[in-house]
Amino acid sequence: LATGRSMQAIGALQSLVHLEPDNILAFAFLARALVMSGREIEGAAIANLAIERVAGDTEIYLQAMLALQHLSFIDAASLKEIAVRFFIEFDAENSMKEVQSVAVAPDRPYHIGFLSNGFHRSNIAEFVTPWFELSPPSTYEVSGYQMSTISDGVTSQIMQGCNNWQKVVDVDPWTLALSIGRDEIDVLVDLSHPDMETKSSTLGLVSCPACVGVCALPEPSLMPGVTHVLSDEVLAEADRNMLLDGQELIVVTGTLFARPPFSNPPKSDLAPITDNGYATFGAIAKLPHISPEWTATVAKILRNVENSKLLLFVHETLSQQDRHKIREYFLNCGIVNQLFFADQDGTAEEATVNTEGGRRQIPELFWQSIDVLLDTSPINYHRELFEALWNGVPTITKQGNRRISSVGASIIAAANRPRWISRNDMQFIELASSFALDADNLQNERIELIKSIGDAPLFDFKSSSSRIRNALQKVAAQNRMPA
Repeated sequence: LATGRSMQAIGALQSLVHLEPDNILAFAFLARALVMSGREIEGAAIANLAIERVAGDTEIYLQAMLALQHLSFIDAASLKEIAVRFFIEFDAENSMKEVQSVAVAPDRPYHIGFLSNGFHRSNIAEFVTPWFELSPPSTYEVSGYQMSTISDGVTSQIMQGCNNWQKVVDVDPWTLALSIGRDEIDVLVDLSHPDMETKSSTLGLVSCPACVGVCALPEPSLMPGVTHVLSDEVLAEADRNMLLDGQELIVVTGTLFARPPFSNPPKSDLAPITDNGYATFGAIAKLPHISPEWTATVAKILRNVENSKLLLFVHETLSQQDRHKIREYFLNCGIVNQLFFADQDGTAEEATVNTEGGRRQIPELFWQSIDVLLDTSPINYHRELFEALWNGVPTITKQGNRRISSVGASIIAAANRPRWISRNDMQFIELASSFALDADNLQNERIELIKSIGDAPLFDFKSSSSRIRNALQKVAAQNRMPA
């Protein structure tokens, strides 16, 4: 699953649940694999089965909830209802909440702890690493709790920004919660991601005044123990919609996802429509991002724009079954003749060997072949949007009422292009069509984007990181105030 090979995961997990029918974690992983392959109905049924039998186990809940949150048809109210039921069950199974918090001297420096299984070159490292300064801070204290044996240059960089560092690989969540309590942490930030064991139950056990959710789930408020959700100005509306009773937002200005600039500037600022005489829209062939509902919206765009085409970039991990499913979506909409796949073949090999940020980059040739990138909804792209904007490709997104469908808006707004954000399907269709029907404007937009993107807040990671650190210290200060 971590490498994107969901079909292989499905085969292995189906064998496992047949051999071990009581292995509920395997059912939860199977649900996630099915949803990642676009088999949403099957995945939803198995995820709900796992949730019913979860017995307060956070790791099982995390994987099953991850599957449910990636369903294109589930609503916020249903997800919150499932989370509340699990939290009740979790509290009934664990009594650590009875442990009293340690009294902290009012003049002691604020103490922020970061807990993660991904303090290395992972899929969150590129925007999280800058949160740690190049040397330990002197005005407040930072502790890192590493739950992984993996270590690399990214790990070393993060360690340099910590006053204290602990490897807690073999420590159970209860002992870890007690240890964090003894360390007098004011704010504990969970930076775990779901491709390894998270020990996220620690947040539900620890006596820390503020436990901050970031990325363990696409909707961080739905993890047990989370008291605060780290958000930004664009995400705040969606994040507030997902808060449970007693939870608060920590809202930072700009985007939560700012990252360092890419090292390779685009080689061309020419919009393909100039030479082709027709518009080429682009998207990334990912399931469940590409859904029947999104396909139907794109079909209306292609019908609006005469002779237009859709070029889908295909990662090497996309199975033939997934490719056929995507093709079937477009066939059902009657526009399969306008659909083309750009394979990751030998011609693109040189451009894809760069593993910056821990993931293969999309070949520059693809960005030079499309006029407009169409973000998917209700599940937005993430890193793909950074790459498109960096390469000068106008990118449009539809902002939804959950974080998973608002990430695109946060990223595009931080590229100083809020006019490329739509709030409904009609606006999305109009935006895409207006780009494609004015070749001169499209060319100018591409040139201006390439000129300005390096100075946009999206790549001003130093300022963004400073604002995030200040926001966490502010929460620590508020919790020190007498009631």
